[in-house]
Amino acid sequence: MFNPDDSYFKWFGLSPGFEVDTEALGESYRRLQADVHPDRFAAAGKSGKAGKTEEKQQQAVRLTGLLNQGYATLMSPVKRAAYLLKLQGEDPEKFDQAELPLDLLEEQMELRERLEDLPVGDVALDDLKDMKDQAQEKMEQKQTEFAGALDRGELSEARLLFHELQFLDKLLKEIVAAEERRFDY
Repeated sequence: MFNPDDSYFKWFGLSPGFEVDTEALGESYRRLQADVHPDRFAAAGKSGKAGKTEEKQQQAVRLTGLLNQGYATLMSPVKRAAYLLKLQGEDPEKFDQAELPLDLLEEQMELRERLEDLPVGDVALDDLKDMKDQAQEKMEQKQTEFAGALDRGELSEARLLFHELQFLDKLLKEIVAAEERRFDY
């Protein structure tokens, strides 16, 4: 069982940090999921202990929801970055648009315009693949920079890098959506 007041990292037996062993995370998640799953308490309700069992099932549902949230947060690099900032007392969502460098905003606009200007048919698939590869490479670079800034305690830089990660994550989702439209998914 895990303590809901502990950090997600503690729940899953991981060291707090940007780099996460996703295999170990998955194993811990499955183990904890089995421990708190509401179905474990369903059989007890049939034995005449319905009131207590229903209460335990409700608690299990709540814990399962928390566990799912923690797992999803640590699996996603962007959500994990936001969570790490929160653990450091930073509000990752609070920022002034003026804090973002002009070149970052211009780059994002250019990439989105480039995406919108691509032809509608299969002809654009190679361009989409190139854009996705470039965005993924940049995402990996920014993740490394974020981890370094966080390790050095440079929280304002880490927060800025978090916003760059958000932009890149959104761009990657838009590229995937554009690919799917061309494949008629």
